[in-house]
Amino acid sequence: MPNLRSGPRLRATLTSGTLRTYNTHLNWLETTWHNYQLDQISKADLDYRAHTVQTASCAKPRARNGTSAQEQFISTARCLYRYAEDNKWLHPTRNPARHLEIPTRPPSHRQAIPSPQLTEICHITALTGNDPELDTLLLSYTSKPPAAAAAPFAYALATSTHTNA
Repeated sequence: MPNLRSGPRLRATLTSGTLRTYNTHLNWLETTWHNYQLDQISKADLDYRAHTVQTASCAKPRARNGTSAQEQFISTARCLYRYAEDNKWLHPTRNPARHLEIPTRPPSHRQAIPSPQLTEICHITALTGNDPELDTLLLSYTSKPPAAAAAPFAYALATSTHTNA
């Protein structure tokens, strides 16, 4: 039964973006639990580590409750154990990461700008700035659905007589 030093083999299978996300947690697993075989780590161990990751992340100013860090740790553990399953190192019934629950993400704090406020911004933009006409045009595209905002550009390209020489 392999231990958690199987990380380098797993890393070779990951895309660069996934590796960037999982690398911190893979490093921790390899250095801290390197002597443990994969089937010696329990769901309780993984749950405790996920909670520790969340708590440590909360100390950071923009951590938003640490749920993203906790989610990344759980995803890393699942990936590692799925890799072990795929290589027949671990039977699926002995995979503790299968039963880890991804935390619920908090609701987004982003909201659309209310119409009266957007109207006021557009009005002020039309009266000020170095190029009020262009600024107003650009702002008008932000208040339209993407397809409607792209339509004038598509028309301009279709009717353009300009060619690249």
